[in-house]
Amino acid sequence: SSSSSSSSSSSSSSSSSASPSSPFNSSTATTTTTTYVSSSTHVLGVSFTVSYLNDASLTNSFWRAWKITLIVILVVLGLPIFLLVVLKQMRRGSRRESSDQDLLIHTLTAFCDVGSACLALCLFVVSVYYLVLYKRQAQVYFLMMPDSLLNNFRTVVILAVVGQTVAVLRAFYRQSNADIFFLDWERPRKVLSRDGSRQVDAPVSCWRQLLIANEWAALQRQRASSPAAALLLLVLILEGAHLISSGDVTPVSSYTSGYGGPLGGSTAKGFHPSPPFVTQSLILRFGIVASFLVVIAIGQFVWRMIQFRFLPHPIYQFVDLLYLSNTSMIALDDALCGFYVHGRNRMQHADTELKELNAELLKERE
Repeated sequence: SSSSSSSSSSSSSSSSSASPSSPFNSSTATTTTTTYVSSSTHVLGVSFTVSYLNDASLTNSFWRAWKITLIVILVVLGLPIFLLVVLKQMRRGSRRESSDQDLLIHTLTAFCDVGSACLALCLFVVSVYYLVLYKRQAQVYFLMMPDSLLNNFRTVVILAVVGQTVAVLRAFYRQSNADIFFLDWERPRKVLSRDGSRQVDAPVSCWRQLLIANEWAALQRQRASSPAAALLLLVLILEGAHLISSGDVTPVSSYTSGYGGPLGGSTAKGFHPSPPFVTQSLILRFGIVASFLVVIAIGQFVWRMIQFRFLPHPIYQFVDLLYLSNTSMIALDDALCGFYVHGRNRMQHADTELKELNAELLKERE
């Protein structure tokens, strides 16, 4: 027996630029279609690829706007803040023997802190601007650049993360090396000696100092914000509400169904990832995530203000505890400077009955 087979292949490629009257007047569309036909196996394979690219002038305008925004933020915001921090440290360490070494370390860490904060602000402004520009355009005026052309954007993200990491490590070092002193103003009580012939000073109890030290240690866990709650809420918003699909390269921001939502509609139990033909943009993802992080941070700040407006503030409670225990505190966050909290009261003794304590509080109220 013998068999024969024949195969044929055909391919076509076309490249065209839209006319000025078309909404794609600033982009170039390249379409490639390849078809393979095999008569022996009766299998038909089709490959179709479409690439839309911005005009060179729009790409150059993007990077020009990027450079201008970065320079303005660094010069207008970063430089004055950096100089103010350095001058403040110079005033603090002018009388210190190792002032030059400390000033150099502080200058480097301040440069990393302020510089990375300015870079993060530039990333936020640029990403949010192009997120709104791309998603809200009525006609296609600007197309997102592929991630392969955003090496500068990635570099700035890495520099911002590294700079903030250095600043956080510096803050941890300063806080862990701060000197805390508690001054006990309690006067010793007069008691009879063992032989009963004279009066001597009784030792002052140490339980008040231990209580205050424990409360101060517990106060170190208090934060103005909750990173765990912020990250959990961010995941619920982006993944639960499928808003992470706004980072996909789609025509409008509301076009998120069919590839990023539930299987078979809202009644299905599972989810499926985006198909291969849906691409994502680094700038759009960064913009949508950064926007919700800023909104969550502002919400936590407002909640803290409302909470401490009607509930006692932990710092104020600690100051009241210092006053009731007749103790002052000195916190030296630097070698030659720090903070002092005066907690001396007018009572004869802090270890007293509740009636006398209430009477002294009423005097303070008057």
